[in-house]
Amino acid sequence: MLPVILLPLLTLVHAPFDGFIFPLTEENPWSGQADAGLTFLSGNNTSSTSSLNAQLEWKLNDTRWLGTSQYTGIRQENSEGLASTTSRLYHFGLAYNSLFGEENEWFFYSKSAARNDTPNGLELRADIGLGLGYRHAWNDLSWTSFEFGPSLIRENLVGAITEDTFNSRFALSSEIDLGNSWTWTAKGEYFSSTEDSNDQSFTGESGIRWAFHEGWFLQGTAALAWDGTPAVGFGNSDNRFMLTIGMTF
Repeated sequence: MLPVILLPLLTLVHAPFDGFIFPLTEENPWSGQADAGLTFLSGNNTSSTSSLNAQLEWKLNDTRWLGTSQYTGIRQENSEGLASTTSRLYHFGLAYNSLFGEENEWFFYSKSAARNDTPNGLELRADIGLGLGYRHAWNDLSWTSFEFGPSLIRENLVGAITEDTFNSRFALSSEIDLGNSWTWTAKGEYFSSTEDSNDQSFTGESGIRWAFHEGWFLQGTAALAWDGTPAVGFGNSDNRFMLTIGMTF
């Protein structure tokens, strides 16, 4: 199943990148954003935390493709001065939307994603799914989107065998303009197994973005990953806090 999931992601990587700095039009249907952050701590706990996030969208008429990627790594130095990477989080996703309705506010979606967070007990969570979505525009700068449908998940927890299960999926994403170049962002994704009511998971982020210059922004983000049936010896939830600088294109 994994090659099937990764194939569209590899296709996205090799897509043309010309013209991203121009406005989104029928001649140039590409848009996106990317941000990165790096934090250093010194003293008793010498460490560095890096974060990279990217989103790429292609939209033309009643068709939309959306690709996302995320990386967070923590590198620590011990008392002997030797440094090693103690935590890595990877996430890749690709979604296709077929839009319909008077203002293309409704859409059918198909999506695939893969997540790895080994230090927190997750070797792999890969999903393939489809369903129905609705995107409501509050104004020109604010919107909220909902998605619901079935998904097939392949999950491999640390110290456990790989399992394939059918799940119900609910997702939400939103951007709300707060005025004066400030924006509130949020997104979340929830899975619930149809075979075991305790087998549930949720990942979500919420942040505040400040557009300090045309095409550039600063963002503070709080993220939560929760698993109802974590790997043996691991807790249910993990939290991350990031401060990043990014650009839109």
